[in-house]
Amino acid sequence: MIGVGYFWAINRSYDATYRVQDFTDRGFAHHLDFRGKPREGTDFDAIFYGVQDRGLKQDGGSLRKEGGSSLYVVGKSDMGHGFTARGMINYITTFRFRQALPNPITKW
Repeated sequence: MIGVGYFWAINRSYDATYRVQDFTDRGFAHHLDFRGKPREGTDFDAIFYGVQDRGLKQDGGSLRKEGGSSLYVVGKSDMGHGFTARGMINYITTFRFRQALPNPITKW
């Protein structure tokens, strides 16, 4: 495996990190993490992870592709007067993708 990444401090409130990894047997994995704190008491984190799978060679010579992508977003905001708003999105394209390939959100 070989990989490279880039961190960008967009401004004082937002930043982004992008990493790409080449799993020589399987394909390219892309990881994008976007974080922000738009105002005092409000912050969010959005992570996109996707794999362009070349496929796993089967006994019959065919390839079984298990690529896909996931999106994980979490955020919270202090609404004042003791109230807090929270939200979360956790989406995957296929269950096969979750079972076959590592998920950086839970593994790291």
